[in-house]
Amino acid sequence: MTWFVPADAPLGDYRFLIPADALKDVVTTCTVCNTGPEKDVLSPVFAVGITALRVEVKTYSAKDPTKERVAFTPGSIVYIGAKVTYLESGVVMTSGSVRAYIYNETGYLVAEIPMTYDSGTRMWWCEWDSTGYPAGRYRVLVKARDIGYNVGEGETYFYISGLVISPSKGTVPPIENTKCEKLKDGNWLITASVYKDPVSGKSLGTVISISATHFTPNSKVNITVDWLPYPALVGKKILLAMNVPTDAEGNFATTVVFPTTIKGIYYIIARDAKGLEMKTTFEVIPGMILTPDPVVGSALTKVIATGLPGPINDVADAAKAWEILVNDTDAMRTLAGHIGFLYNMTETYDTRWRTNENGTLISVALGKYKYTVKPGFVIPFTEPGAYVFKLILEGGGYRNSTDPALFKTVKTTSVSDTVKVVNAFKEFTILVDKVDALAELVSTMNVLLRSVDKNVATLVTDTGTIKADVSTLRSLVKEMGGTLTDISGGIATIKTDVGTIKASIDALSPKIEAVRGDVARISTNIGEILTNLETIEPVVMSIKDGVATVNTKIDTLTGRVTTIDGNVATVRTDVGDIKARVADLAGVPGAISTVTMAVWIAVVLSLVAAICSIVSLLQLRKKIAG
Repeated sequence: MTWFVPADAPLGDYRFLIPADALKDVVTTCTVCNTGPEKDVLSPVFAVGITALRVEVKTYSAKDPTKERVAFTPGSIVYIGAKVTYLESGVVMTSGSVRAYIYNETGYLVAEIPMTYDSGTRMWWCEWDSTGYPAGRYRVLVKARDIGYNVGEGETYFYISGLVISPSKGTVPPIENTKCEKLKDGNWLITASVYKDPVSGKSLGTVISISATHFTPNSKVNITVDWLPYPALVGKKILLAMNVPTDAEGNFATTVVFPTTIKGIYYIIARDAKGLEMKTTFEVIPGMILTPDPVVGSALTKVIATGLPGPINDVADAAKAWEILVNDTDAMRTLAGHIGFLYNMTETYDTRWRTNENGTLISVALGKYKYTVKPGFVIPFTEPGAYVFKLILEGGGYRNSTDPALFKTVKTTSVSDTVKVVNAFKEFTILVDKVDALAELVSTMNVLLRSVDKNVATLVTDTGTIKADVSTLRSLVKEMGGTLTDISGGIATIKTDVGTIKASIDALSPKIEAVRGDVARISTNIGEILTNLETIEPVVMSIKDGVATVNTKIDTLTGRVTTIDGNVATVRTDVGDIKARVADLAGVPGAISTVTMAVWIAVVLSLVAAICSIVSLLQLRKKIAG
């Protein structure tokens, strides 16, 4: 027997009573009924009063006790279920009042919701729409009271998850920088890397930082993209990262490079092991690199462009290049006619430059045999400056994952890049005077040459020790047109196109290589130079058996005397005929004196002056390049 305690029943002790002879049976064969009991029967005493209720609360993804969930995406419905029982008996409370209170992380009450009893699940239920509420941890408090004022409460928590990517749009690399790996389950892992041009240093591709809060704690998350234009991926999951761990609060962070694809808007989706799924969008934008950059005058330029509209799902054909503008003018139209539309033999317009299925720019050779080559053109400009090249394409399609139609066509697309033209003759002539000024400045640096070992000169200055590569000077002197103009006190004066170099004869290690008329060609440690014979002052020091020894300020030669005219003898040597003054053989001057400190300093200045010329040229390039 069950007795429902009335809501207005007084609190106290109660017993059930069965009075004597209160029970009678119903007989049909006898005329006398059985009755009983013989005397009153009282039940044990029981109390009517306040009894505790047990309230067990959980959150669910649906009104189903088997679909428990603690983390939810923003805007989703949070189902709150509570099992309410009497503490002592375990009997389910089926009537009364049950309410749910939801608090945010600061303790602020954001919702109060009445709950209703569901006999099918024998639980109390309510639902809460999280639309408009921020990511975070939320507390749920459920209070229950039956009709007899028995009360109880319980609580739990749930998360509104947050998924953030940065940046939300960017370029993609060429297909060579995208790797596809087929997994054992038939799905694909796509990993990409940023492309950096080795010549210009420009890059294509975007590193995306992906972070999330309040996913399922201590779980694993896979990052996927909803679509890529690769035929093998149709109907498969496309993973950008897999098994990214979450911490005790369900937070995680990782980075990916978005793979090669056509222009458009894509969903990036994060899903954990419990099925919690969040998504956000990333926009692929066109990108173009012109290389090399900077260039010296007219130059062959390679074009790399990605993220362009492409041929997709019979919605659109490839995007085709219309033309390329330079500084918003059509000056390139006649110089790069292969870029834009061409009139072919079938009297239809066609173009070489177009996009492929990955949204990458290619060049298609027209004619009987079609093949693709790398796009490029010649920059014809020599005037220094920055030139902005804008490629304009017509047609093609792009992806928009947020639109039910998914694929769209586009009328025109443009993408730009800038190239700097440097080292034109005009800029070089402006800087010539600065080379001389710098060389003059170096002459006051108190530089001392300690030694020259093969191609390395050790220089000591007021600020420290410098080691210079003498081999650099060789090519420099050759390029600058070095000419020996004077030798005095063991010091050679060499004039170049950009300044004067003074050097010790011993340090130069000169050797006469050839003589043509009055001009001698001399090899040194820093390159070949030319000089008049008068400058090196050839003198016949001795003649024996027709063989003359000729001393000069830089070298000693031997040869046969062919003629003597007054005090001048013509001597035929291995390097050519040389006219030399016949010395007073009784008082032949000695060899060149030992190099003094002043000579060493002069050598240093020669090295530094040449190095300064190199530095100035480098500064010139940097200045023009910006």
